[in-house]
Amino acid sequence: MFKIKLFKTTDEKLAKIGFKKVKDECYMVTYERYDKFAFDTQRLTIGRTGYGYNVVRSFDPNRNDKCIGLRGYELKLILRKMKEQGWVNK
Repeated sequence: MFKIKLFKTTDEKLAKIGFKKVKDECYMVTYERYDKFAFDTQRLTIGRTGYGYNVVRSFDPNRNDKCIGLRGYELKLILRKMKEQGWVNK
């Protein structure tokens, strides 16, 4: 028999839009993707500080940490990931 998967995880959805998980720690998750049109590497870091604040950074590590904007769908997935980690109230 085969199993039917009804819902995708947030990591699977981020992988579908090109993000690959690089690091997964207790208070930080890091993803990376390569944009072949702009020749940029985008690093997305989702974390939680010791004071309870959530931090999201999207930047290019090869260009002096140049900021890269995020789309609405990406922000929705980031919020969902924070809820999965227990960093935001559900």
